[in-house]
Amino acid sequence: MKTVFFLLPLLLTTAAPAQSLKDQRSGPVYVMAGDRVVGQLEMDTVQRAKLMDIEARYEAELSALEENDTLSDAVMTERARQLNGSRTAGIRSVLTAEQFQRWLAMVEPEKSAP
Repeated sequence: MKTVFFLLPLLLTTAAPAQSLKDQRSGPVYVMAGDRVVGQLEMDTVQRAKLMDIEARYEAELSALEENDTLSDAVMTERARQLNGSRTAGIRSVLTAEQFQRWLAMVEPEKSAP
């Protein structure tokens, strides 16, 4: 359940300046599963900003869920599944159909990895 999929700008040192680039400027973005880079997608700055917001919300909500020690394992698992579903829907709404299919092809094999 601790496996978290997220997107990360290609160069961390240029992530902040990339946010100030003109809209629609494209560049490569790493796709990561947990702490492993599993691929790369080309995205524009608008997509990057939206995906970073989605990831930040997901991380905050997942962290709050993990800190809640009053939930049973079954309830926690179901809520984590719902969070992941909402996150995936958000990612789907930001990426093009082709980008989303490529993203799925990169992260799906990692879900079943030990």
